[in-house]
Amino acid sequence: LNCNKKKVKQLIQNNTKHTLPLIFWTTFIKDSRIFKFCQNIGLKIYGFIHSSLQNQCYEKLLAYSDTKAVTFCQGMHNILEKYDSRLINFYLPPMSRLKRTKVKRFNSSDKIRIAVPGKVHYGHRDYDLLVQFALEAQSRYPYKFEFVIAGGLAGDDGSRLINNIEVNGLEQIILLPPMASPNQSRFMKYKELFEILESCDCALENSNSVRDDNSKISGGINLCINFELPVLYLKGFSMYKEFRHLAYLEPEDLFKIASDNTQDLYQQKKEQAVLLKLFMEEENRDCLQKEIDLALDQQNKWTTKVEI
Repeated sequence: LNCNKKKVKQLIQNNTKHTLPLIFWTTFIKDSRIFKFCQNIGLKIYGFIHSSLQNQCYEKLLAYSDTKAVTFCQGMHNILEKYDSRLINFYLPPMSRLKRTKVKRFNSSDKIRIAVPGKVHYGHRDYDLLVQFALEAQSRYPYKFEFVIAGGLAGDDGSRLINNIEVNGLEQIILLPPMASPNQSRFMKYKELFEILESCDCALENSNSVRDDNSKISGGINLCINFELPVLYLKGFSMYKEFRHLAYLEPEDLFKIASDNTQDLYQQKKEQAVLLKLFMEEENRDCLQKEIDLALDQQNKWTTKVEI
């Protein structure tokens, strides 16, 4: 809301008169003054911690009463087993309902568009792996694939990727956000980003932080799952083992779809992507309902105690 801390506190306090005393803290790193204020006025805080390996963050959060930590997948939850009674599992996305269209069937002339989500940052994502795979795809099926950078492009990392694309002659294969000049920073607006994702057939996961132990997930890929895109995992493991590889693509799957010999494979993976999002929505509803029921029960007990 771009207002000062005093007004934020007033806003939070006024809203407690009309809501359950629950607050979602979408990125918890440390206990700020606003956090302590929310704790002091009796709000139950759910802190999202983005990596199950950040033990210090969990210890800071759970040192307070009426706090719970939010994990983004069952793998994170399993690693934090010792905190089990203070954890909830909540999937991100979903964020919206989509108008579902008929599943695309590829003709020999059609290109397969693959979203590569996120701001270009070599520390976060392996773009050398992307270029290597794009070269292999181009050699096997010339001009059949388009890898679309769906995010921001700026600074030294942006220049490094542009140079890598040009050196390997991939200008028509790896598509960058439109820029007036190579030195211009480019960050997509949400509307542009969503339109690109809606135009793509699948997504590509090349995160450096996502690991086989599922200790951390990729926000960019979660966004793609919201748009019901099957995900090509270049590193060979899925972020969501609990969903048994739903909407999971291996490189050879992508090449089979490109060959026109297995048209049904894409339809199968797309239907799985729809199911994956629906399962996430259902799990989230169940999780929230349990927490709301618990809050209502505690609220009723407190009201009864006051009346007595």
